[in-house]
Amino acid sequence: MQKGGFAPVWHRSSRRIRATYFRVIVQLPGINRGSSGKSRRVISCNLASAAASLSTIGAIIFISAPTFPALTAQRQKGRQKIGSGKATLIFTGLVKCKIMLFLVSLYGQEDTGWLFSQHLKLEQVKYRMSRLANFIGSTLLPYTNPRVMCPPGQPRQHGRRNIIVATPMRSGTHLVIDMILNNIPAYRTRPLYINMDQCLSPRHLSRPFSFLDQITPESGHVIKTHLPIGVDEAGVANPKVAALIESAFVITVHRDHAKIERSLKQWSEKSARGHSPQQDTDDYDRFWQFWQGRESIALRFDGLFDPAAMVQNMERIAEATQTEASSHFRGPMPSHKKLGIFGNKALTRIAGRFAPRIDTTIHTLKA
Repeated sequence: MQKGGFAPVWHRSSRRIRATYFRVIVQLPGINRGSSGKSRRVISCNLASAAASLSTIGAIIFISAPTFPALTAQRQKGRQKIGSGKATLIFTGLVKCKIMLFLVSLYGQEDTGWLFSQHLKLEQVKYRMSRLANFIGSTLLPYTNPRVMCPPGQPRQHGRRNIIVATPMRSGTHLVIDMILNNIPAYRTRPLYINMDQCLSPRHLSRPFSFLDQITPESGHVIKTHLPIGVDEAGVANPKVAALIESAFVITVHRDHAKIERSLKQWSEKSARGHSPQQDTDDYDRFWQFWQGRESIALRFDGLFDPAAMVQNMERIAEATQTEASSHFRGPMPSHKKLGIFGNKALTRIAGRFAPRIDTTIHTLKA
C-alpha cells in the first residue's frame, strides 16, 4: 500500500499508542513493585493494545465510514496524502486511551496480577472481559441511539398495526422483541423499537411535539413496555396510551414470580441497583391486573426457547399484522456463544435495522 495510506496510518498509530502505554502504565508507581516482597505484576503490552484495538474496530468503522469513498477515490487518482489520516490517528488514540484507563482502574489495585497474567483463573478472565464488554457497550456503543430505540429515535408511519411487548422486568422482553425483528422483516424499522415507558416520562411529555404524539395506531413499530411499573399515574391514565393498546397486537410473557425475584436480585447485585422484594411483588401484581384481558397472545417464558412453538407464534403474529414471517426461523442465540452475542450487539447498535442478526439486549451481565 502506498505511503500515507490508511493502513500505514493505523499501524503507526498503534505503535505510538503501545509506546505511550508502556511508558505511562508500566512505569506508574505501584504497578511494578520490583523486589519489595509483594507480587510483581506481569503486563503484556502487545496483548493489551491488541485487545483495545479489536474492541474499537466497530466504532472506528462507524465513525470513519463516510470517508471511505473519498479515500478510495483519492487512492485511485494516485494521490499520496489522505486528509483523514490525522483524524483517524486522533480518534484511535483517544478511544484506546479511554479503554486502557478503564483497564488500569479495573486491575491496577489488585495483588493477583493483570488480565493477561498466566496466574489468573479462567473465571476471573471471563468476568473481567464481561466488565470490559459492558464498558464498551455503555460508553462507545450505547443502545440509546436513534438507530435502535425511541427515544431518541423519531417514530415513523409504516401503515400497519403496532406490536406491543408487555412484560414484567426480567421476563424475556428483548428476547421477544429480537425474535419479531429477526423473523418478521416488515418490523425492522428505524428505530428498531419504541420504549413507551420512556416516552411517558415527564421530561419527554413536556416537549411541544412529544414522542408519544408522533406514535399512531398505524405507526407499525414494535413497542416495549413494563407499564404500569415505573410510570406515574398520569402516564398510565393517558388516553393516548389506551388508544395505542386498543389498536395494537399485544404480547405478554408469563414467568414464574420466584424466578423473576431471583433474577432481579442477581441483576441488582451485579448492576449495583437497589432491590426490594416487597416492591417487586407489588409491581408484579399491579402489572397483571393492568394487562389482564388486554393481551392478543400470552406466551410462557420457557416457551421462548422452543423453536417449534415460536415458529407458530411468529406465523400467528404475522397473520394478525398482515405481514409475512421469514421462512428460516431465528431464535435466541445460545448463551455460551459470548463472542457471537457481543458481535450481534455491536452490529445492531452500529447498523440498526441493517444488522445481519438483531440483538437489542441492553446489558451483558444476564441472569
